[in-house]
Amino acid sequence: MTALPDLLDRAWTALEAGAAPGRSRFSMVYLATTGLDGAPRLRTVVLRRADRAAGTAGFNTDLRSPKIAEMRAEPRAALLGYDMEAGFQVRLEGRARLLPQDGAAWEAALPRSRICYRHAYAPGSRLERPEDGDPTEAMIAPEDADSGLPNFCAVDLLIERLEALDLSATGHRRAEYRATEGWAGRWLAP
Repeated sequence: MTALPDLLDRAWTALEAGAAPGRSRFSMVYLATTGLDGAPRLRTVVLRRADRAAGTAGFNTDLRSPKIAEMRAEPRAALLGYDMEAGFQVRLEGRARLLPQDGAAWEAALPRSRICYRHAYAPGSRLERPEDGDPTEAMIAPEDADSGLPNFCAVDLLIERLEALDLSATGHRRAEYRATEGWAGRWLAP
C-alpha cells in the first residue's frame, strides 16, 4: 500500500529526473499562467531545476516572452508533468519568481539552448516568412556567444501546493501536499 510520504517522494524523484541532464518523462512540463487579458495561458517549458529542500521547480525563458509580463502581473502559476507510461501526474502550484541575471543559470544552459536568446525577434513576434524565425549563421557563430544573456531569464516556481496522482492498475491514488504544512499530505479522491 502506498503511503503519503512515498507518493511525495515519487513526485520529487520524477521532478528531479526531469530537471537532470538528458531526457526523462518529466523533462517537458506544462506552464499555466494568467494572460494579461485574464484568459488562461498554457505552454510547454523544459524543466531545468527541481529543488526538494527549497520547494522549487524552475525553467528558463526569454525575457521578451509574453509569459514574463504575465508572471509579473500575476505571479501565481502552475506546472504540470505527466508520465503516460506510468500513469503518473504531478501538479505544482505556487508563485513564479524571476531570478537575478547572475549568470549561473546561463552558464548551466547548453550552447544550443543559448542560441535561442540571441534572436532578433521576441517569442511570439509576427514574421513575414516562417524562415525568418530560423537561427542565422551569425547567431550560431561561437564569437559573441553570450550576446543572448540580456534576453535570458531563469524562473523558479515557489511551490505552495504539490499534487500527485497515480493511475496505475494496482489502484488509483491521489494526494495533495502543502508547503505551509511542511509537505504534510492528505489523500484526495482520484
